Amino acid sequence: MTNELFVDVELKMEKMFGKKRVFFIDERGSATVEATVVVSFFLMILLLILRVSFFLYDGCRLERAANVACLRASQLPWDNNDLRFQKAEDGIVDIVSGSLLGVQEVEQDIAANKNQVKVVLSASYQWWTINIYKEKKVLNPVQFVRDCKKTKGVMQNVE
Repeated sequence: MTNELFVDVELKMEKMFGKKRVFFIDERGSATVEATVVVSFFLMILLLILRVSFFLYDGCRLERAANVACLRASQLPWDNNDLRFQKAEDGIVDIVSGSLLGVQEVEQDIAANKNQVKVVLSASYQWWTINIYKEKKVLNPVQFVRDCKKTKGVMQNVE
C-alpha cells in the first residue's frame, strides 16, 4: 500500500517538474550560498547584540561605582577631604575591579567640599564613550539624628 502511494507521488512529481526529483537535494548549490549569507548575517547580528550588552553592562557597573563612591564619601562627618577622596576611590575600586567586560581604563574625577561630593567617571568602549556624573550632599550626622527624632514625634502624634 505505501509502495503504491510512493510511486504515485513520484509520478505526479515527474509530471510537475519534468524529471525525477529527490527532496532536500539541490543540485545547483544555491541553498549552500543562501545559507552562507543568512548564517553570516545572523552571526553579525549576534555579535552586535553582544557588544551592545557589554557596553550596557559596563555602563551599569560604572553607574553603581559612582553611586557607591558618592555615598561613602558623603557619609564621613569629618572635614578632611583626603579621607573622603580615599573612601570614594575605594568604593570605585571595590565595584569596578575585575568586573568590567569591555572597558580597560576608567578615568575618575572626585571633588569634595563641606556640602557635597561630586564623582565623574569616564571610560571608552571601542567607539563609544561612557560618562557618568553623580553628586550627593554631605550627610550631617547631628542633623540626621534631629530629623529622625522629629519624624518619630510626628508619627507618635498621628497615631
